[in-house]
Amino acid sequence: MSDITRALALFIKKSDEDSRLVAYELGRSALATGAGLLEWIGSVHGAIAEATRNAPPKERERVAMASEAFLLECTSAYEMAFQGAREANNALRRQTEILENETRRIAGEIHDVAGQLLIAVYMELHLAASASPESAPHIAKVTALLDQVQTHLRRFAHELRPAVLDDLGLMPALRALGESVSSRGQIAVSIEGDTNGRLAPPVEVALYRTVQEALSNATKHSGAARAEILVERSDQEVRCTVTDDGKGFTDAGENGNSGLGLIGLRERVEPLGGSIRWGSIPGASGAVVVARIPLEVPHAPDPDQ
Repeated sequence: MSDITRALALFIKKSDEDSRLVAYELGRSALATGAGLLEWIGSVHGAIAEATRNAPPKERERVAMASEAFLLECTSAYEMAFQGAREANNALRRQTEILENETRRIAGEIHDVAGQLLIAVYMELHLAASASPESAPHIAKVTALLDQVQTHLRRFAHELRPAVLDDLGLMPALRALGESVSSRGQIAVSIEGDTNGRLAPPVEVALYRTVQEALSNATKHSGAARAEILVERSDQEVRCTVTDDGKGFTDAGENGNSGLGLIGLRERVEPLGGSIRWGSIPGASGAVVVARIPLEVPHAPDPDQ
């Protein structure tokens, strides 16, 4: 007689707190061993079906009711685990939104406040050059350095959180990102596909960060010369694929390092009901990163939109 059959017989006979605890512990043990919910329900249902068949006709209704309660007790551990996972996902999603909002605020500060300060410095330098012509060559050098500072600040602000992502959406933001990477002479980036309209802000942010991280990996680690980005939208999901012609991934992770960048993207994609995977291209050089997010899952609006 199996453990499930013995526990069920005890539950049908007593249906007390001790028999309920035995049923719960069976489910907890099954969960701990990695048994899937459907697999576990199938095992319990087999014992219930046998007990119902063997019960006297007058007892079958009572056995059926007790068996239903037994099944609920056996699966309660799974329900608690799923509830915990949902709560963890919700907390992670809120944390990601807080982080993204803070990133947007910092990017705005860099772009607006630092930009205004630089304009003020330019004006003061212009006045100084007019008042002291002999210092003009030195001021010109300082101005040239400030030009470099301004260029870097604009790039930093854009990489932190491009305004075009909020204003125009994912595809214009990806094109701007591709042009920025290409203009720095790192790799040639091509972008194809369309989203056929705006997506929910959390989805656009998650896909943008996926592409950003994939391009960063390609430029820093893979030695790629070219990267291709493909965005596809169906009725059910939006999918973003990034491929490059570099050396691909190793067993150690992200081209030999820990892979924390791409692994961290799961924290953005999975709370949206999506998935992300990466690996080397079979039979060829290069790597591929694929993020998929379902569209039927309701996504909370960005509170700052």
